[in-house]
Amino acid sequence: MPKDINVNTEVRHDFIFDGILEAAREFHADLIIASTHGHTGLMHMLLGSTDENIVPRATCPVPLVRDV
Repeated sequence: MPKDINVNTEVRHDFIFDGILEAAREFHADLIIASTHGHTGLMHMLLGSTDENIVPRATCPVPLVRDV
């Protein structure tokens, strides 16, 4: 990894999307990278989508990477 790129890793005990968004604000994040399981139908209804809560609320770009 290039030395001029700052990467922060942190463990929080919040609701997932709230913790991610709060950390992004605190660190003045330029980018949030999130993974998605790609669930649809009943699985999506039961599990919900963290991505659906992060993307519209984030103040920076949020590229989604599909979990394979």
